[in-house]
Amino acid sequence: MMDATPHAEEQQAGPSSDRSFLIRSAAASSSSSSQNSSASLAAAKARAKVLAARACAAFVQKENELLMEKARIDAALATLKLDKEIAEAEPEADALESAAEQIDGGSRASNLGSLPHQSPHERTSEYVQCHSKAASQHALVDLAHHQLQPHNPTALNNVAFDHSVSARNRKITHMLPSQLIKPDANPDGSYPTRRELLTSSLTIFDNRSESYWSWKSSFLNCTKGTDLTCSEELDLLIKWLGPQSSAHVKRIRAVHVNDSARGLIMTWSRLQDCYGSPEMIEKALFDRVEQFPKINNRDPVKLRELGDLLQELVSAQQEGNLPGLSCLDTSRGLNPIVEKLPFNLQDKWMSHGSMYKEQNHVHFPPFTYFADFVCREAYIRNNPSFFLSSSTVAIVKQDNTVKKMDSSKNFISSHMTEVSSMSDSDNTETSSVKPDVEKQCPIHKKPHPLKYCKGFRTKTLEERKAFLRQGGICFRCCSSSKHLAKDCKIAVQCKECNSNKHIAALHPGPAPWHNQNPESENGGEDDTESSPTVNSKCTEVCGENNGPRSCSKICLITVHPKGRPDRSVRLYAILDDQSNRSLARSEFFDLFGVEGTDTPYTLQTCAGLTEISGRRATSFIAQPLDGSLSINLPTLIECNYIPKDRSEIPTPEVAECHTHLHSIAQHIPQLDPEAQILLLLGRDVLQVHKVRDQQNGPNEAPYAQRLDLGWVIIGEAV
Repeated sequence: MMDATPHAEEQQAGPSSDRSFLIRSAAASSSSSSQNSSASLAAAKARAKVLAARACAAFVQKENELLMEKARIDAALATLKLDKEIAEAEPEADALESAAEQIDGGSRASNLGSLPHQSPHERTSEYVQCHSKAASQHALVDLAHHQLQPHNPTALNNVAFDHSVSARNRKITHMLPSQLIKPDANPDGSYPTRRELLTSSLTIFDNRSESYWSWKSSFLNCTKGTDLTCSEELDLLIKWLGPQSSAHVKRIRAVHVNDSARGLIMTWSRLQDCYGSPEMIEKALFDRVEQFPKINNRDPVKLRELGDLLQELVSAQQEGNLPGLSCLDTSRGLNPIVEKLPFNLQDKWMSHGSMYKEQNHVHFPPFTYFADFVCREAYIRNNPSFFLSSSTVAIVKQDNTVKKMDSSKNFISSHMTEVSSMSDSDNTETSSVKPDVEKQCPIHKKPHPLKYCKGFRTKTLEERKAFLRQGGICFRCCSSSKHLAKDCKIAVQCKECNSNKHIAALHPGPAPWHNQNPESENGGEDDTESSPTVNSKCTEVCGENNGPRSCSKICLITVHPKGRPDRSVRLYAILDDQSNRSLARSEFFDLFGVEGTDTPYTLQTCAGLTEISGRRATSFIAQPLDGSLSINLPTLIECNYIPKDRSEIPTPEVAECHTHLHSIAQHIPQLDPEAQILLLLGRDVLQVHKVRDQQNGPNEAPYAQRLDLGWVIIGEAV
């Protein structure tokens, strides 16, 4: 019994030990199988790499063979080219040798006889071998870079290959002999390209001093390397300069016809004196600053434009060529610019400037600090993230309102004093109930319209505007207190100047009638509108004109703003040497969009003195129709008293009617029905009045004069 137990235990332990052995054997076999599969996969990858490398090597070998073939062909072509040159030169050499033998005789023949005799074929072969030897050596040396190193397939198993596409598509640089590279047959081939740059990258000089040096630099860069002659450079200067600056070059070239080099030197010297000198640039920059308008508090665009102008001044100041700009670093030079800022920015600059002085211990902040301040404020106010829809609409409206009301601000207090002298009952009635100004005059309380009231008309223009403003009456029609001028739909026309912007009651200047008693009971007005239209200045007979036609100095010209020839407009200009100032009609200002406040002035004519107010226009250029000349116009004053009689315009038909004027008929333009008489040029532009040529004729016949703006005819024509 004692022996049975161990045996039984052995019997029980036997099956379990067998199972554990089987499990270990299965695990061992599984591990061995995994190792075999990994090795097979690695071997397959290595074999794939070897195959890829062999394929790449085969292609490289083929490429090298093709390159060698290409080099051989190029060398053969070079040899063939030399053979061709030799073959072409041999007949010429033979001919020259024959001629030399005939001239020199025996001595020449003896000298040639001393040379070793060679046939043409031998000379050709020697020349080709001499010149192609170096080329072949260079070709072989360069092609040696393409030889492949022997591959060792057994070593590829230990190499880590790069399977990326870029590694197997390497760019091979082909080195060719320098002797086989053909030089450019035309060393001047780049010249046409540079000449094309002259027409594509250059711009016409705008005759502004501040842009002269940038234009000159651009011009010299474009013409550099083109080997232009002095005469050609003068022609290019005339083409790309403005009307005024090109006139200088034309005169200089006309003088130095046979010495264009000296003419070119004088041209650049003249241009620098007129446009590139420090004084001219400083004057141009300061003029732009002075002409810059005062900025409205709600006009951020103008503030940004001022910032750009200040940055231009900073750049010019830092270059050091303009010593006059140093005054901008002082309060005297900077304060005129500060005054153009809105009041809130003036206060803000005062605070920033004072703080800068305290922190940096200087007498005054530098101009660069002020320019940065303005640019920063302009950036803040032009940030679209903070635009308000209501303020955007109000900018333009408020600006126009301020422009119209600036001239009348000084008269509000005096007008209030005059109105307060009225009786209390009148004031009470006016303030409580607004009468219908079309039926009852608010001044005399009589049944006549305000626009026909002579008492109202005899007041000054500013007093009339102030009265309308206080009563809330329309500035356009003076017939309603229920709408403003901007909303007025009534068609109006002044009986005194035919303007469609105001009625006769708001015409500038005194009333056309003489001493009347406007303080009478009814104000001295009539019930009809025709009575205020009496105009003693009329010097023409109304009705059909069957009498002779009289011509005067009227020229058809083109006018455009300075620097904007694309906005040229054809119009007629009256040349009046009896006028001390040049005038322009309101249509001229509207045509070019000239804004500004009305400035009063006195107009003296045969009818007497007239107080008028009008706008001012500057920086305009006048040219004859052929554009051969440009004339700077002076400040033009708005005036609607300029005559508009088109029958006085000279025409070719008028010249054809007179024998002594036949020769100039072709120089007078036909009557342009679209052009209007908009300008009157006075003595403040003397150039247009100077007579360059004249055709007199008989004593009683009209005569013609050639002016800078064209031919004119004066006198009774037909």
